[in-house]
Amino acid sequence: MDRREFLSVLGTSASIRLAAKKEETLAARDDIYPDLAKVAERAAEESLPKQQTDGGLRDEHEIP
Repeated sequence: MDRREFLSVLGTSASIRLAAKKEETLAARDDIYPDLAKVAERAAEESLPKQQTDGGLRDEHEIP
């Protein structure tokens, strides 16, 4: 194997590894989305009673 072939193989394997890693990352994001949606819904439900008429929210110390 000469230098040119070596670099070609190295580049190809690196591309394949990067594509696989990107696919794993996207799959992980898809798996976590339902949990994130539940957390966001829960936070919204907890925040609604604290909402003021002007749209602001009060913190745990009742400070707007």
